Amino acid sequence: MTYGRRRDVSKSYSIATDLQIRTGTNGGTGLGNNAGFAWWYDQFDGSKQRPGAYKLDQTRSGRTDLINFVIHPTRWLSLFYDQSNSQDPPASIKLKPDGTTPPVGDGVGKNYGVTFHLLKDNLMLRINRQSTSLIAGVSNTFRGIAGPQGNNPFRGVPYNIELAALLNGAPVYGGPLSVSQAIKDINPSLPGLNPRPASQSETYDVFSDLVSRGTEIELIANPTPNWRVSASFARTDAVESNIAAGWFNFIRERLPVWAKYKTSLALPSTTGQTVESVVLSAINSWNFIKQQDGQRVQQMVRDRANGTVRYGFSTGPLKGAFVGGSWRYRSPSVV
Repeated sequence: MTYGRRRDVSKSYSIATDLQIRTGTNGGTGLGNNAGFAWWYDQFDGSKQRPGAYKLDQTRSGRTDLINFVIHPTRWLSLFYDQSNSQDPPASIKLKPDGTTPPVGDGVGKNYGVTFHLLKDNLMLRINRQSTSLIAGVSNTFRGIAGPQGNNPFRGVPYNIELAALLNGAPVYGGPLSVSQAIKDINPSLPGLNPRPASQSETYDVFSDLVSRGTEIELIANPTPNWRVSASFARTDAVESNIAAGWFNFIRERLPVWAKYKTSLALPSTTGQTVESVVLSAINSWNFIKQQDGQRVQQMVRDRANGTVRYGFSTGPLKGAFVGGSWRYRSPSVV
């Protein structure tokens, strides 16, 4: 039996506003800064290491456990079990729209089964089950899809609607770290002109739970010393659920507030659309995503099968050489 444990700690910092953007070359060094951020340069410039230059935003710690054991009740039977959990803190701060911290990247994987060694080890049959679960992982499918006017149905559309409502006097939603408060902080005078910062889209991201379960059967046979035959079949089902649960809660809470400002121009105001028209258009996207909740993951191959035959020459001029062939099958991807 094997058991291991590891603990990781990550910290996210933000940089003081006056140190964030630097134009031209860095401090006359001639080193270009294409990204526009000066944090890496300031690490080597002692004059910039002043109090308040960096603010700790978030600290996350995670424990990883690994359990593995194999039992041989008889010479021809083996039982095995593997389990590991992972807590993968993100590289940047992640928050739900209400300002609370999600358990980003917390997952558990299990693999267990049985192996039969038969006919003096000339026939091996292995059957195993596997399951993995990822809680509140970043949804790569729905964080980047386009909705009305090309905006993401969560990270783009609600920003424009909420900013329009705040501009017209709506109260701020949630606590000091909520997306509503962040919008107001970014637009202290609420001119309605400031674009949505990319950093905000990354902070208030789209999360979902991903669960995958499957079975694999593998057969390996050596009918003679020269022949080797193997075949395998695997079926995996992966389901994505709780898609954008935090954003749907935010939308549900804010819809009655937005309704009070439905005739106001939604931002950017150059589109000429009102809050009401943008919401009605976005509802189609929101309903579509709701319908995907609990469905199989798109572009996933459910069934896989492989077969291999090999013959090795043990005598004659071809001794040591072998010939063979393989066959593979993949079921159509889920669309």
